[in-house]
Amino acid sequence: MTFTFPSPGVAVPDPVVWGIAYNTTNYGYAPIGTSAACYVEPGGCGYDSLNVGSETLPPLIGTDVDPDGAYLNSLSSGAYCDSGGTGVFRLDIAGDCNTEYRPMAEFIGATSNDCKNSGWRAFTNPTFKNQGACVSYFNHL
Repeated sequence: MTFTFPSPGVAVPDPVVWGIAYNTTNYGYAPIGTSAACYVEPGGCGYDSLNVGSETLPPLIGTDVDPDGAYLNSLSSGAYCDSGGTGVFRLDIAGDCNTEYRPMAEFIGATSNDCKNSGWRAFTNPTFKNQGACVSYFNHL
């Protein structure tokens, strides 16, 4: 997955914890319900088991602060490796339960190209006095 921030100057905290949420037949922010045609078809609705993950690879940039853990939010205790609570987005930290297939993402932020054509004026954290200062900042990251 790739996340592109919409405008320059968006401050990203360190560390970044991210998640994916989607609606299923009975769960999610706005559950789809049982009236969907796929609900009565053999195999049911594919979105009821929308798995996201990849074999674990080392990060290209940054650090995976807990390669044995994963953040998730499930109402099912069986989705977790540890004995913590359910129904809240939290770190599941038990052993090697989450190491084989985990979601992976790329976060794309501003670059020196975003400084051009007065784009340097849009930055708020940090701010720049001119285009040259903006370009210099990104070229030295």
